[in-house]
Amino acid sequence: MISRELEAEILRLYHTEKWPVGTLARQLKVHRDMRPEMVEPFIPFIQERVRALADSARRRMYSMARERGYP
Repeated sequence: MISRELEAEILRLYHTEKWPVGTLARQLKVHRDMRPEMVEPFIPFIQERVRALADSARRRMYSMARERGYP
């Protein structure tokens, strides 16, 4: 579901400015059928998990190096 403000902006750009549907979708980051991308609400969660996994991998690599004699 898109907000009324976004819907109004889409209609304005489409009818008044004559923007093509593809340009609207790309510039406003909505799908061509005018729905927000499904992944959008999950982006903060995904970014947080990637950071956490990277931290975990760094700690594990350090531990493995220590086991092999790294000071």
